[in-house]
Amino acid sequence: MEYRMKDLVARCKGGEMEAKEEIIEKLKPLIFTSIRKYYFGEEEFKDLFQEGALKILQAIHTFDEKRGVPFLGYIKLQLKFFYMDRRKKVRKELSLNNQIDTGDDLLSFIDLVVDETANIEENLLKVQDSKILVKALKTLTEKQKQMIILYYGNGLSMKKISKRLGVHYQTVVKTKERALKAMKKYFIQIAN
Repeated sequence: MEYRMKDLVARCKGGEMEAKEEIIEKLKPLIFTSIRKYYFGEEEFKDLFQEGALKILQAIHTFDEKRGVPFLGYIKLQLKFFYMDRRKKVRKELSLNNQIDTGDDLLSFIDLVVDETANIEENLLKVQDSKILVKALKTLTEKQKQMIILYYGNGLSMKKISKRLGVHYQTVVKTKERALKAMKKYFIQIAN
Protein backbone atom coordinates (compact mmCIF):
# COMPACT_ATOMS: atom_id res chain seq x y z
CA MET A 1 0.00 0.00 0.00
CA GLU A 2 2.92 2.33 0.75
CA TYR A 3 4.10 2.08 -2.87
CA ARG A 4 0.59 2.92 -4.10
CA MET A 5 0.54 5.91 -1.70
CA LYS A 6 3.88 7.15 -3.03
CA ASP A 7 2.43 7.13 -6.53
CA LEU A 8 -0.76 8.91 -5.37
CA VAL A 9 1.24 11.53 -3.44
CA ALA A 10 3.41 12.23 -6.48
CA ARG A 11 0.31 12.57 -8.69
CA CYS A 12 -1.38 14.84 -6.09
CA LYS A 13 1.67 17.08 -5.98
CA GLY A 14 1.38 17.26 -9.74
CA GLY A 15 -2.18 18.58 -9.34
CA GLU A 16 -4.05 15.51 -10.59
CA MET A 17 -7.64 15.73 -9.31
CA GLU A 18 -8.41 11.97 -9.53
CA ALA A 19 -5.37 11.22 -7.36
CA LYS A 20 -6.55 13.72 -4.73
CA GLU A 21 -10.01 12.16 -4.68
CA GLU A 22 -8.56 8.65 -4.45
CA ILE A 23 -6.22 9.53 -1.59
CA ILE A 24 -9.04 11.13 0.38
CA GLU A 25 -11.24 8.08 -0.25
CA LYS A 26 -8.47 5.73 0.96
CA LEU A 27 -7.82 7.85 4.06
CA LYS A 28 -11.50 8.27 5.05
CA PRO A 29 -11.22 5.70 7.89
CA LEU A 30 -8.14 7.49 9.21
CA ILE A 31 -9.96 10.84 9.21
CA PHE A 32 -12.97 9.38 11.04
CA THR A 33 -10.75 7.65 13.59
CA SER A 34 -8.80 10.86 14.21
CA ILE A 35 -12.00 12.84 14.75
CA ARG A 36 -13.33 10.30 17.25
CA LYS A 37 -10.00 9.98 19.03
CA TYR A 38 -8.83 13.59 19.29
CA TYR A 39 -11.84 15.88 18.92
CA PHE A 40 -14.64 16.06 21.50
CA GLY A 41 -16.50 19.15 20.39
CA GLU A 42 -20.04 19.48 19.14
CA GLU A 43 -19.24 20.49 15.59
CA GLU A 44 -20.88 18.71 12.65
CA PHE A 45 -19.09 15.50 11.69
CA LYS A 46 -19.33 16.38 7.97
CA ASP A 47 -17.58 19.71 8.55
CA LEU A 48 -14.85 18.05 10.58
CA PHE A 49 -14.36 15.44 7.88
CA GLN A 50 -14.05 18.08 5.16
CA GLU A 51 -11.55 20.04 7.22
CA GLY A 52 -9.56 16.84 7.79
CA ALA A 53 -9.58 16.14 4.05
CA LEU A 54 -8.30 19.67 3.39
CA LYS A 55 -5.59 19.16 6.00
CA ILE A 56 -4.48 16.00 4.20
CA LEU A 57 -4.32 17.83 0.87
CA GLN A 58 -2.22 20.58 2.48
CA ALA A 59 0.01 18.01 4.17
CA ILE A 60 0.67 16.30 0.85
CA HIS A 61 2.43 19.42 -0.36
CA THR A 62 4.53 19.74 2.81
CA PHE A 63 5.41 16.01 2.92
CA ASP A 64 9.07 15.37 2.16
CA GLU A 65 9.79 11.78 1.23
CA LYS A 66 13.55 12.36 1.63
CA ARG A 67 13.18 12.65 5.41
CA GLY A 68 12.44 8.93 5.64
CA VAL A 69 9.08 9.34 7.37
CA PRO A 70 6.32 7.09 6.02
CA PHE A 71 3.52 9.07 4.41
CA LEU A 72 0.75 7.46 6.48
CA GLY A 73 2.64 8.13 9.73
CA TYR A 74 3.09 11.76 8.67
CA ILE A 75 -0.61 12.14 7.86
CA LYS A 76 -1.67 10.50 11.16
CA LEU A 77 0.36 13.02 13.11
CA GLN A 78 -0.92 15.91 11.02
CA LEU A 79 -4.53 14.89 11.68
CA LYS A 80 -3.90 14.24 15.36
CA PHE A 81 -2.44 17.67 15.98
CA PHE A 82 -5.02 19.34 13.74
CA TYR A 83 -7.98 17.91 15.66
CA MET A 84 -6.35 18.41 19.06
CA ASP A 85 -5.70 22.05 18.13
CA ARG A 86 -9.31 22.42 17.02
CA ARG A 87 -10.46 21.00 20.33
CA LYS A 88 -8.40 23.59 22.23
CA LYS A 89 -9.78 26.46 20.15
CA VAL A 90 -13.37 25.35 20.54
CA ARG A 91 -13.10 24.91 24.29
CA LYS A 92 -14.64 28.05 25.71
CA GLU A 93 -12.61 29.75 28.36
CA LEU A 94 -14.73 30.97 31.22
CA SER A 95 -13.93 34.44 32.37
CA LEU A 96 -15.10 35.89 35.64
CA ASN A 97 -16.36 38.81 33.57
CA ASN A 98 -18.67 36.64 31.41
CA GLN A 99 -22.28 37.53 32.06
CA ILE A 100 -25.37 35.45 32.65
CA ASP A 101 -28.86 36.69 31.89
CA THR A 102 -31.01 35.86 34.92
CA GLY A 103 -34.14 37.27 33.33
CA ASP A 104 -34.21 40.28 35.64
CA ASP A 105 -30.69 41.53 34.97
CA LEU A 106 -27.19 40.51 33.90
CA LEU A 107 -24.84 39.00 36.46
CA SER A 108 -21.11 38.43 36.04
CA PHE A 109 -19.61 35.14 37.18
CA ILE A 110 -17.58 37.14 39.68
CA ASP A 111 -20.85 38.16 41.34
CA LEU A 112 -21.64 34.48 41.90
CA VAL A 113 -18.34 33.61 43.55
CA VAL A 114 -18.74 33.16 47.28
CA ASP A 115 -16.29 35.26 49.25
CA GLU A 116 -15.20 33.02 52.10
CA THR A 117 -13.33 35.90 53.72
CA ALA A 118 -16.58 37.80 54.08
CA ASN A 119 -17.46 35.92 57.27
CA ILE A 120 -16.86 38.81 59.65
CA GLU A 121 -17.48 36.81 62.82
CA GLU A 122 -14.91 34.22 61.84
CA ASN A 123 -12.36 36.93 60.99
CA LEU A 124 -12.94 38.65 64.32
CA LEU A 125 -12.43 35.38 66.15
CA LYS A 126 -9.16 34.81 64.29
CA VAL A 127 -7.96 38.30 65.20
CA GLN A 128 -8.98 37.77 68.81
CA ASP A 129 -7.22 34.37 68.89
CA SER A 130 -4.10 36.00 67.44
CA LYS A 131 -4.12 38.67 70.15
CA ILE A 132 -4.50 36.02 72.86
CA LEU A 133 -1.66 34.03 71.32
CA VAL A 134 0.61 37.11 71.29
CA LYS A 135 -0.20 37.74 74.96
CA ALA A 136 0.54 34.09 75.79
CA LEU A 137 3.89 34.33 73.99
CA LYS A 138 4.76 37.38 76.11
CA THR A 139 4.51 35.23 79.26
CA LEU A 140 7.36 33.00 78.01
CA THR A 141 11.08 33.41 78.45
CA GLU A 142 13.05 34.48 75.37
CA LYS A 143 14.35 30.92 74.81
CA GLN A 144 10.85 29.42 75.14
CA LYS A 145 9.40 32.01 72.78
CA GLN A 146 12.20 31.34 70.29
CA MET A 147 11.52 27.56 70.38
CA ILE A 148 7.77 28.02 69.82
CA ILE A 149 8.30 30.44 66.93
CA LEU A 150 10.94 28.26 65.25
CA TYR A 151 8.92 25.08 65.70
CA TYR A 152 5.36 26.24 65.01
CA GLY A 153 5.92 29.50 63.15
CA ASN A 154 8.81 28.48 60.87
CA GLY A 155 8.00 24.77 60.76
CA LEU A 156 11.50 23.66 61.74
CA SER A 157 12.03 20.25 63.26
CA MET A 158 13.51 20.01 66.73
CA LYS A 159 16.67 18.54 65.20
CA LYS A 160 17.06 21.59 62.93
CA ILE A 161 16.38 23.96 65.83
CA SER A 162 19.04 22.15 67.84
CA LYS A 163 21.59 22.59 65.03
CA ARG A 164 20.61 26.21 64.37
CA LEU A 165 20.90 27.26 68.02
CA GLY A 166 23.87 25.02 68.80
CA VAL A 167 22.16 23.35 71.76
CA HIS A 168 21.51 19.72 72.63
CA TYR A 169 18.38 18.10 71.15
CA GLN A 170 16.97 17.33 74.64
CA THR A 171 17.33 21.00 75.59
CA VAL A 172 15.09 21.94 72.65
CA VAL A 173 12.52 19.28 73.59
CA LYS A 174 12.38 20.31 77.25
CA THR A 175 12.30 24.06 76.50
CA LYS A 176 9.41 23.52 74.06
CA GLU A 177 7.52 21.40 76.64
CA ARG A 178 7.96 24.07 79.33
CA ALA A 179 6.79 26.75 76.88
CA LEU A 180 3.64 24.78 76.02
CA LYS A 181 2.87 24.21 79.72
CA ALA A 182 3.26 27.92 80.40
CA MET A 183 0.97 28.82 77.48
CA LYS A 184 -1.60 26.25 78.56
CA LYS A 185 -1.54 27.72 82.08
CA TYR A 186 -2.10 31.21 80.61
CA PHE A 187 -5.04 29.99 78.48
CA ILE A 188 -6.65 28.32 81.51
CA GLN A 189 -6.28 31.53 83.54
CA ILE A 190 -7.97 33.73 80.93
CA ALA A 191 -10.72 31.15 80.36
CA ASN A 192 -11.75 31.32 84.03
